[in-house]
Amino acid sequence: MAKVYVMTHKKFNPPENKDYVPIHVGREKSEDLGYIGDDTGDNISGLNFLYGELSGVYWLWKNLDSNENIGICHYRRYFIDDNKKIIDPAVFDEELKEYDMIVSYENKLSNMNFREAFARANNVEILDEMGNYIKENFPEDYIAFREVMKSKSSYIGNLMVCKKETFDDYCNWAFAILFGMSNRIDYTKFTDLYHLRIFGFLGEALLNIYIFKNNLKVKSHRVLITDEKAETRELRLAVSQLIKLHQIEEAKELFYKVLETRPDLNLKDSDLTNSMTIIASILDVLNAEKNIAMKGALDYSDDLNVLIEHFKKVEEILEESLGIGDDDGLMGLKTMKKNAYYEGFKGYFEKTHTSAFVVEAICQKSKRLKRWTNDFIRIHLELMEEGKI
Repeated sequence: MAKVYVMTHKKFNPPENKDYVPIHVGREKSEDLGYIGDDTGDNISGLNFLYGELSGVYWLWKNLDSNENIGICHYRRYFIDDNKKIIDPAVFDEELKEYDMIVSYENKLSNMNFREAFARANNVEILDEMGNYIKENFPEDYIAFREVMKSKSSYIGNLMVCKKETFDDYCNWAFAILFGMSNRIDYTKFTDLYHLRIFGFLGEALLNIYIFKNNLKVKSHRVLITDEKAETRELRLAVSQLIKLHQIEEAKELFYKVLETRPDLNLKDSDLTNSMTIIASILDVLNAEKNIAMKGALDYSDDLNVLIEHFKKVEEILEESLGIGDDDGLMGLKTMKKNAYYEGFKGYFEKTHTSAFVVEAICQKSKRLKRWTNDFIRIHLELMEEGKI
């Protein structure tokens, strides 16, 4: 029977299935949570601040005395079936009769490649340096590195299930590279704990490279994210409180300062409510309206949740005005009359004091609406001059 080991640094509610086994990563330097720890035998528990969940992966590789199929997941992330249920490890045993490895769904990157996506939240120079290390020490794998860097899809999260021999082979290869990289990184450049966990992020790249270089036959499963990061909730609450106090400049400064050190909070897996992008738009709009002392969104509400729903509503109105779904809106504003646009939101924009700043911010964040930004602003301003808004 496969055992799936759940990497965690905090107390959580594990799946009821006993074949999901919590592993406390970084236990050497933290309070005992009552789970199996990664700090016995041959271990790198003390380096968890650099390796993240990989300190638990290393411990399993060096200390697990079992030939059972082995899985790695995360206290917030689990493989799920089509019914959105956490998969019974017995299913993995059957799948591994046909596949070499079970991984997360293939994440499509659309308008960027793997390297560019990595650069959004991490120091890409370190990823490039890992490529140099592979070229020098594992030249047969350098082509795989380059192909993964160019790829517009990836398997995410250091999540896997495989046979023990595959797991051992992967760990032997991956940790040789990670340990080799340890003296090529200037750790003094890291200013926060998130980015310091660099080997965990490099590990995600290595899993993709390993799959490619070995031409593994993989089975992909969707991943359930059980909870958003606590830091995301805390940031949203702090911003909400400052908006309630009408301290807009302070809210905006805090928001962007936190995201500068924690860009991951803006990623889909961390922001389950998909609100961070909207909050950025809200703060930009509130600040712009305040700077010219105009009546605007803050006069409608100083409740962040209300403002989030308001911005969503405005986006719906704009899309309906374009006729989204009919030739993707290409015929929208070309033929749309100003009065027809007004009928689409009559009453709502007046009640909510919706300014052209709101319209512009929403259009700029939307792939579909962006091309029509100037048209929407022009019509909106004309209606304001006519006293209809």
